[in-house]
Amino acid sequence: MVVTNQQGEFEIAYDKPAERMILKISPRGMAERLIDESTGSDRKTITVTEGTTVVGRLVDPGGKPVANAEIALEPYGLDSGRSIGTIRIGTREDGTFSFSNVPPGRVWALFPTMESLAPRQLARELVPIEPREDGQTLDVGEVRLRQAHSVRGRIIVSDGKPLPPDVHLTLLGNYGFDSQVGDVSADGRFEFKGLPRVSSSFRPA
Repeated sequence: MVVTNQQGEFEIAYDKPAERMILKISPRGMAERLIDESTGSDRKTITVTEGTTVVGRLVDPGGKPVANAEIALEPYGLDSGRSIGTIRIGTREDGTFSFSNVPPGRVWALFPTMESLAPRQLARELVPIEPREDGQTLDVGEVRLRQAHSVRGRIIVSDGKPLPPDVHLTLLGNYGFDSQVGDVSADGRFEFKGLPRVSSSFRPA
C-alpha cells in the first residue's frame, strides 16, 4: 500500500519479477478504480472520476420506511484479486439511502443485509443495478421488503461423539452475496432468521 504525494505521484516496488500489476486506486471523494498496468520506469497517468450516486428507499411490506438497516453493494464477477469489494451504508429515519462515488461500467448487486434485518423478520432478494456514467444519479426507487423465512436444524457427528466447543455455522444467502454467522449449541442445534426466498447454503465458520 502506498499514498500519493501532493502532486498525485506514487511509486510501488516489488521484490520479485513482475511484468504487470493490478492496482486498486482508492481516491478520497472519488470512485475507486482497478487498473492493469505494465511495470517499468516509465510514468503512468491514471485518471479517476467522481463515479455514480445510487439512491433509493427501503420500505416494509406495508410501505412504511425501514430505518437503521444496512444496505450493501457488491460487484458481480468476483474474480480473485480483481474485486473492488463491498460497499455498505445504513438507511436514514425515512428509509432512504445514498451511495456516493460508485464505480460505473459494471453490474452491482444491491441488497439489505440479512443480519441487520433478521431481528425484524424481514428480507429481500438482491436487486441488480448497472450504473453507466460518471456524475449520474441512479434512483432504484422503493426496495420493498418481504416477510422473511427461518431455518433451524441440528448437526450430528457421524461417529456419535459430541461436537467440539464453540462451533459456529455460516449461512450463505442471496446467491452467496450475503451471509450470517450463528452459534451452534452443545447438542448441535442452530437457528437462522431473516432469510430471503432464494436458496441458502451452510459452511463451518
